[in-house]
Amino acid sequence: MKNSLQLSIVLPAYLEQENLGMLLPRLFHTVNNFESNFEVLVIDTNTPLDSTKSICEQFGAKYINRVGGNTFGNAIRTGIAEAKGKYVIFMDSDGSHTPEFIKDLYEKRCENSVVIASRYIDGGFTDNHKTLVWMSRALNAIYSNVLRLKLKDVSNNFKLYDAKLLKNLELNCNNFDIVQEIIYKIIRHNKNVTLTEIPYSFKQRMFGHTKRNLIAFIFTFGSTLLRLLLSDLRIDLLLKYSVVAAIGLFFDFGSYLILLRSFEVHYFWSGVGSFCLGFVVNFSLGRKFVFKQHKKLSNFKKEMTSVLFISVVGL
Repeated sequence: MKNSLQLSIVLPAYLEQENLGMLLPRLFHTVNNFESNFEVLVIDTNTPLDSTKSICEQFGAKYINRVGGNTFGNAIRTGIAEAKGKYVIFMDSDGSHTPEFIKDLYEKRCENSVVIASRYIDGGFTDNHKTLVWMSRALNAIYSNVLRLKLKDVSNNFKLYDAKLLKNLELNCNNFDIVQEIIYKIIRHNKNVTLTEIPYSFKQRMFGHTKRNLIAFIFTFGSTLLRLLLSDLRIDLLLKYSVVAAIGLFFDFGSYLILLRSFEVHYFWSGVGSFCLGFVVNFSLGRKFVFKQHKKLSNFKKEMTSVLFISVVGL
């Protein structure tokens, strides 16, 4: 029998009973106004830690314990496996993703395989501290340019997918970086996939505190970016990147020691000066030996982003 279920809305949850108690009734009320054939899946911890199950039963959401551990990545994989709808929307359980915006995502489904609620295109907004916004913008820019994704907002989990694209993915990430892994692998494995970004205003969570560890997030960001890059990168380009990075690191560290010990410059300014020198060396060598020989990278913005990534890794 043909599947009549049109939409699966998947909410990973970790100690979010208070937020879900307010979010779920809004969600059901909103979606019922434009689509009757849908399901809401709340992917909780592998063993219950709060009253999330009773909240789901009260409002009609399907309660599912994640498989494989309590990481965000396991929640996403469990949600993909359990979703039965033709389309899948992922959204956070803390209220930062508003149910009323689901209709905007859903209306774009016929023309696009992936619809992204984007904080960083014109009209988008994020209600976060300026430092976090700056960091998020920088990380998204690095991901988009290094991996050639042509997107402004890669890391926001609030997206609609054609379910067929998700079911065919082999996903390995265990943390929030699985969001980037999904979009990257969809683009790489489907030549004719269509994506669009629509402006979204990101809200702060309603209750509780974030489960995201900043240090772990930065570490997994770097390691995942490198792993995804290696999975798609030709060996000759990888070797050239490595040589350029090594030379830049040599100039960086060497100039730092000279400034610090020979000229007795303060260690902070020695670090700033050596980083700038390393960046210039990386950029010059990169333009000559890497970027100009690879058309996909031969773009000033992409060159700058790639060299910045190399320089930061060198630190």
